[in-house]
Order: sequence, then C-alpha cells, then structure tokens
Amino acid sequence: MKTLILTEKREAGYQAASTLGDSILGGDEKKLGDVSKTKGYLEGDKYLLCWASGHLFTQIKPSQINANYQLFKKFENKEDYKMPNLVNEIKTEQAAEQNKQRQIKILKELLSRNDINEIIVMTDADEEGEAIGRDMLYKIVKKLPTNKITRAFNSGSFKAKEAVEKALNEREPIDTPKYNRLYDTQQVRSKGDYITGMKLIKALCDTYGRKLYTGRVKGVITALIGNREEEIKNFIPKDFYSITGKKGVIELKHFFYEEQEDENGKMSKTKQERYYEKSILEEVEKRLYKVGLIGFIEEYSKEITTTKNRPLPLSGTDFASEMMGKYKITYKQCNEILDYLRTNGFTTYPGTNGRYFSKNDNADVQNAFLTAKKYFNAEAAEYSKDVPIFDDKKAAKQNHTPLSPTAKLPTQRDVNEWQNQKLPKIKEGYELIAKRILVHFMPDDEIEKQSLTINIDDLLFFVSGQKAIKQGWRELLGQEIKNTLFETELKKGDQIDLDKIERKTGQTKCPVLFNEKTLTDIMLNISKVVDDMIKEETDPQKLQQLKKDRKLLKDAEGIGTDRTREQIISDLINEEIVLNTKDGLILSQNGNILYRVLPKHLKDPIMTAQWENAFEEIRRGEKAGNDVLAEIDNTIMNEMIPGIVNEPNKEYVMSNENKKVESDIKCPLCGGVLVETAKTYKCEHNEYKNGQQSGCKFSIFKDQTKFFGRAINGKDLPALFQATKEDPYKDGKAGIYIDPTNQYFVVAVFEQRESTPGELIETPKTFKLNDKFVFKNVYYKDLTKTEAKKLLEGNEVTLKRKTKDGKAYELKVKLDEDKPGSVVKI
Repeated sequence: MKTLILTEKREAGYQAASTLGDSILGGDEKKLGDVSKTKGYLEGDKYLLCWASGHLFTQIKPSQINANYQLFKKFENKEDYKMPNLVNEIKTEQAAEQNKQRQIKILKELLSRNDINEIIVMTDADEEGEAIGRDMLYKIVKKLPTNKITRAFNSGSFKAKEAVEKALNEREPIDTPKYNRLYDTQQVRSKGDYITGMKLIKALCDTYGRKLYTGRVKGVITALIGNREEEIKNFIPKDFYSITGKKGVIELKHFFYEEQEDENGKMSKTKQERYYEKSILEEVEKRLYKVGLIGFIEEYSKEITTTKNRPLPLSGTDFASEMMGKYKITYKQCNEILDYLRTNGFTTYPGTNGRYFSKNDNADVQNAFLTAKKYFNAEAAEYSKDVPIFDDKKAAKQNHTPLSPTAKLPTQRDVNEWQNQKLPKIKEGYELIAKRILVHFMPDDEIEKQSLTINIDDLLFFVSGQKAIKQGWRELLGQEIKNTLFETELKKGDQIDLDKIERKTGQTKCPVLFNEKTLTDIMLNISKVVDDMIKEETDPQKLQQLKKDRKLLKDAEGIGTDRTREQIISDLINEEIVLNTKDGLILSQNGNILYRVLPKHLKDPIMTAQWENAFEEIRRGEKAGNDVLAEIDNTIMNEMIPGIVNEPNKEYVMSNENKKVESDIKCPLCGGVLVETAKTYKCEHNEYKNGQQSGCKFSIFKDQTKFFGRAINGKDLPALFQATKEDPYKDGKAGIYIDPTNQYFVVAVFEQRESTPGELIETPKTFKLNDKFVFKNVYYKDLTKTEAKKLLEGNEVTLKRKTKDGKAYELKVKLDEDKPGSVVKI
C-alpha cells in the first residue's frame, strides 16, 4: 500500500519527493524534476506524488449560466440586473489549458487505484491551497480510494527536509475545523468577488455601452486614483509660516500645541510648528519683541536611553513596499523574488500578512535566527524568547507567520547564482527578510538624548540632539544615529535671551500621482484615507462613525491580500481602466467614466474593509460563510445596482466621449473629422458601441515611443499627416508617416546608410538586412548577430533561454510576416 501526496505545483511535488527518503524515489532533485516533467507524477516504494498546476477548475462565465447574462445584451426590466439567482448558479468547469487537462487525467487514474491507504493534501498553506486541494479530491472522481485523508500544512519550503517532515508529522484530518474554515473563507471570497464583479460589470456595460470593468477592490483603487487626480487638478498652494530662534550656534524652533480627538474619543495635544494665518504669526512676533526676546529655560534634559521598538518582520506586502521604494523595481518583480526564494528553499511562504510569531513558533524562529546569524556573521546576536515579535494575540489574527529565512544557509555559490539571474535584487531581497528577523536579537542601542525648551511670554521654543554611545542593532540595518548634541551650560529655570528670531515661509506641496509603491502603501494603510475625511467632517454623528470606521480599517489590515494586490493593479492596467505613465498612474477615458458612475459603496474603502474583516471572521470561526455571502449579495442588489441602471450619470458620459481635434486634418480613409480619446486619435466615424467596433477603422495610438521615442500630441499631427516615406516626420529614434494601407497606419522609417547587399546593420534596438529588420530583444534576451541574420534571411532559429528561476529551455522562432520587426514561435 502507498501514500498519495497532492501538491499545488510540480516543483513542490518533486522537491518534497527528494526529502522523503523513499528507496525508489531517492534524493536527486534534478532527476526527480526531469521525471516529473515527463510523467506528470512520481511513484516510489512507499509514496506517490501528483500535483495540480494551480487551479484545475475555474468559474464559468455568467453567459454560460444564462445567455441573458452576457454583456451588452440589455434586460428589458431593470430589476433583472439584480440577478438574484446568480449566487446559487455559480459553477466551475475544468480548466482548458493543456497542462491542466493532463494533470486531471493523471489524478483520475491515481485516485482510482486500489493500493492507496492514505491521501495527504500538501498544497500551499493558504486559502487558495485549501481550495485547490479539495478540488483535486472531490471534483475528479466520484469515490476516493481511502477514507484516510489528511492535511499537511507546510508554510516552509518544499525543498527543506525539516519543513516537509514537520508538516507530515503534524498532519491532521482534512475536515479539521480550522481547515474547513479556511476553505469556507476562500469560497465566500471567491463567490463574493464573482457576483460583485459580474453583476456590476453587466449593469455598467449595458447601461453605458462601454467596457467598464470593476470589482470589490478594483472600485476602491479606481476611486483612489481618480481622487488623487482631482486633488492635483484643484490644488491651490497655501502659504505657511514658522519662526526660529538663535542663541549662539544653537537654533531653536518655535512650536505650539493643538488639541485633537483621537480614534478612542480622547483629547490629546499635538505639536505644531506652522502658522497658516500671517496675522497670527505677526501677533506672535510682536509678543516676542515686546519682552525683548527674554525668557527662561522651562525644561532641560540629558539622559541615556535605548530604543524600545525595532522594525518588525515583514509581510509579503511590506516586503514589496520596501523593495519598490529602495530599488525602484516593480510589484511583480517583488513577488517573483519571493517565489524564487521560497521555491529554492531559502525563505518561507510568501503570501503572508504576518508580522508577529506565536510562542509555538519558537523552533522555527530559532532556525531563522541561526541562519541569519551565520549569513551575516553576527557574533553579537543572542537568541531569546523574550522579544516583542512573539505575540500570541496578534499572531492569532494572521494567516501565516512573517517572511523568514529557512534553515538552508545560502552559500557564496548561491549568492553568485542569484546575481546572475535576470530577475534583479534577489540577494537584497533575501538580506532584507533575514535582517528583519535578526535585528530583534542584536544588542540594544545606547543613545544619549538632549532636549531644551524655553518659554518667552508663554511662547515655546525647543531644540533636541542625540548621540549614539552604542549603535547596537542599528548597524545591521544601516540606521546609525549621527551626533547632533549641542553644548550648553544652561539648566532648568535659568534666564535666557535669544540673539534673534527669523521668520521662515513656505508653501504646501501639490500631491503627486500614485505609482505602484505608493498605491500599494495606501492599500495596506487604507485607514489614512479616513484620517483625511475625519479632518474635514463637521457633523458630530458622522465624525463618530468615521472614527469607528478607521478602527475597522486598521483591524482589516488594508484592502486586498498580500498575494492579490499586485494582480489587481496589473488587471486594471491590462483592462485599460488605469494607465501606467512615466509620471504615475492615471485613469484612462473608460477609467474616468467608471470613476464618475461607480456606486459610492464600491468606491468606499470602508465597505471593502468590512468585507475583508468578515472573511477573517469566517477563518477564525466567528461568522458563518453563508451569512457573509448573503450580506454581500444583498448590498449589491439593493444598494449598488439601482444606482447604475437608473443612469444618473449618463449625461456626463455622453458629453465626455471624445474631443474634436482643433485642426484641418481629415481622416485619410473617409475624410471624416479627427477626434481625440485618452489613448488615440481616431476618425469621428470610428465607433465603439456595445463592445463592438463599427464604421471607419482609422485610429492611431498616441504612444509612439517604440519607434518615435515619445508620444505624439495635437501639435505633431499636421507634420505627421504631411510626411511621406521619402520625407518622414522625425523627432526621435526613427521617422514616421501615415500609410492608410497599413493596419497600424503609423509606419516607421529607420535611418538609412549606405550598405552593400547582404550586409547586417546593427542599431541600438534592431538588426537590419536589406529591406527587413528585427528587434534585438527577443524573449528577454538580445539576439546574437548570427541569430539575427538567419532570421532576416528567412530561416528558423532555435533560441536558448532561461526561466525566471534559472531553468534552461529552448524555443524555435521565425520572423513574423504580419508584424514587422517581431518573431513568432513555431
């Protein structure tokens, strides 16, 4: 009899197999990887291992449930847009991808064998892993070969023998309540997002005749970006003033206190240094001069202390924010770094929202500590259970422990391999994770702090300084304290007269557009949005509610999850709701329309935070999944759908469709007037209704960076439309002109130079041979001259490339006859 182990991905399957000590499977990971690729499963003396390749089943489209649910097919009765039965009609079907169909077939055969005595589900340790595992069990065969089905929850690496052994030794029955709750959470999240997206998209597309894609989190992001654009558009700089005082070489800042109510309703004082009313500042200056700038020392202190709080271990989103901010890489690259490190056994599960450990995690933390200590050669580090990162109460609210190094210590060879990968900053990513664990076991810092406050006619000035006696843990993070102590003989109660005061003026700064990092930060710290609302609210009842909402948002730890935030932003860009420009993220034309017509609930971060909080309550066993799903559906049907289908914003949309181009240029195909959209210049007769293009086809993209070096604007159009192939319009990489017979209409003309027939010409971006050219970069690597010449001569070429995790592969390509400069896989 054998044990069947189910994993989520092939890599996890063969990596886990190499740790089992099976006499037939052996421990050669590379060999097992090759066999797994060929067979689709692995079989040993005691174990069978098979995998899913991600989700094997997908939710079917609403139009497959009911033909009337398809987009741009309007319901006669507006009430029908509520689609009350949809939540009970959701079905799944087998994924169409060939590799997934193959795994379904193999699983069906394995699950029908009569020599299986136990099935162990060892898919990823999260909601999605729970769903994938149960799909593998219950959607492929009618009857399973055994009643002994267990769950091995591996939050470590499948390469690490210790992590796999720990998960197997601690496995529990698949129907253990905590795993059932995790599955329920995924199902409610998935179905809730399905009905939110499908119902609202159907209502929006049918009502406004445009592809307006949205969803629970997408709606909030659309609103955040739109609100920021409005802030920038309406921004008026505001003058502010401050006062400094000088006493010898010491410069002191004037400050005052303002009372504010905190989120718990208590009044607290906050220190302010800016005046926004010039007249108030002038009154302060008069008071100071009236008493001759003479006052007394109200407080003077000098003490030695240590810093209580150190930077916490990282969640997945914390990691992305730090890496994007410091190294200017993309959100996608951050997630790829985490996946690479986990897949290769160096760090723990990447999709975590955790920042704390429970006391039961002591052994894992100690392993992480030892690895980090050896890696950084940190002899001064000492392990202790009495550090603030151990917090049972906070850890209980997390889906996983924080990112941590595993027991696998990277060698110099590993580090060299990281630095040779196409994926950037792998070493820096590993070190960031390791440092945020190790820092809590490094020696304390020892800081000498100095503070001086003076009082002149009840007007306060202060100066502070500090010096590190011991930098301690700060040296590990590069956060050393500089010496800013100042020399003085003054003590509390002494009289002091300032040498002079100076008025300083400034202006408030205009907000800037979001980028991936700042948008991710605000998604994670969405309560800051409510902070601004609280400042502006004057109604006492609404103010009190906003303060409760702010606490809810903090408890929900943002919108989206650590594993979905990057994908949601990417989807909005791919769906052309959001444009990722060099200046930042902006809304497209459809995005602007969506911003105006979205129901207020869907733009409100409070609603989605309430839902996120409800999902966590399901996971913790505090709420029933069906009750949460019913609440979500009722909100959509009764509070969102009516606001869309009654068309309150139809007039705005129709009036902002297109702008007429102010010139005499006519469409080269039909002579119609040119109009401008968010991304194109097109003919007025080029219409797009109900998801379909009709009329004249003329349309050119504004973004011509690839050939021209920049986007074109209205000032370029006269010269562009007069240009010819012989005399193209030039202002960058290549000349361009309009060719009505070309499907893209804009055609590039590259710089010509005298060349002999058959000579290969190289430019910064291309290779050219006779009248053909090919772009250098093909599948993330530049072509060699030999490869380029073969392609341009009409031959097929086999290219050698590497995947993101460093695995070599080959692909055969040829020149694409339909897309100049491109290649196509054979």
